[in-house]
Amino acid sequence: MDRGGFRTGVPEHHPVKEVPRALRRLVRRGPAAAEKDCHPLYSCLFAQGGGLPSVAAAALPFLTALASDPANGARVTLVELSAT
Repeated sequence: MDRGGFRTGVPEHHPVKEVPRALRRLVRRGPAAAEKDCHPLYSCLFAQGGGLPSVAAAALPFLTALASDPANGARVTLVELSAT
């Protein structure tokens, strides 16, 4: 994913590079993935005061793919994250 021009919800604490890192961690952990593995995504994909930062739209296809993988241990959390 080309990160140029994207912003996270809290860019001073969670730069855009955290999004692909968190997604890769979820893929690597597979069945062992847990809710705590999704926490960086909450911080990156939601803006303070409401709204969605630009990186949220770019991450959605990857979140959807992970959430639809029955072998992913964080599947329920990913569905909740995608629906928020």
